[in-house]
Amino acid sequence: ALSGTAKEYKRMANELRKYPKWDGAVGNAFLGGFYNVAPWPVGNKKLAAQYLQDGAAIAPTRRNLCA
Repeated sequence: ALSGTAKEYKRMANELRKYPKWDGAVGNAFLGGFYNVAPWPVGNKKLAAQYLQDGAAIAPTRRNLCA
């Protein structure tokens, strides 16, 4: 289960994803990092990788291309 802080973090990251050109797809980077480090049952390495790959496709910046 997510705490209020985690829910708010995800809400804000999803809001940023609505504007993918802003700051190099930072919403994807936030969600990719979130799902990569979140503990079970929330964490999801495949979903994290998908968010990060999508961000790299939108904005191939140094941050987004680091694997």
